[in-house]
Amino acid sequence: MSIDTSNAADGGVLALAAALGNTSLNEAGTPAPASLNSIVDDINHNLRPSLDSLMLLVVISRAELLDGSLRKQVQDVQAKNAELGKYNEILAVARSNKMGATDKEKRPVSATVANFMAAKGIPFNNESSAANPTTLTGKELNSAEWDLLVENIRGYSESLTSTSQLDMTKLQSISGKYNQTFEMGSQFISKYFRNTDTLIKNI
Repeated sequence: MSIDTSNAADGGVLALAAALGNTSLNEAGTPAPASLNSIVDDINHNLRPSLDSLMLLVVISRAELLDGSLRKQVQDVQAKNAELGKYNEILAVARSNKMGATDKEKRPVSATVANFMAAKGIPFNNESSAANPTTLTGKELNSAEWDLLVENIRGYSESLTSTSQLDMTKLQSISGKYNQTFEMGSQFISKYFRNTDTLIKNI
């Protein structure tokens, strides 16, 4: 049986093990095992590792898997938040474009709004396909037409908000599991170093 801690989570179980190990001294004043690597060596060179060692191995492996999932989920949430921010910016631009429009007075659609709608697949008013930036840019719209255009953009934004909320729920779930695993790992590590000190003192 062999494990590798080279990819252990930064600031995670490995760092905690190092911190615990660095504060542990035997009777001769020699530092006890100073990092998780010493525990790994015990497992790798012991044909019949203790149950605690095997459990720690499982906890470390799970912590590393959850760390990867947690980092990815954080990146996904950040990306969604950035996209939502862009939607809000475009809505503000669209409302600015609309200013002065009435039933009779029309105002043109800016290239910024037209290009965004095309890029996101947002249709213009009642059309079934995405807006065409070439024909939409500069198109004169009255107040009612502007209201419909803004509503189309808002509808896509609300859909993104809904998926973003689901992503946050998933993030909270993964974070909770990671914290539980981290706590379990810290308990096993603390127990390991306490047992090591006791064995050394009894020699």
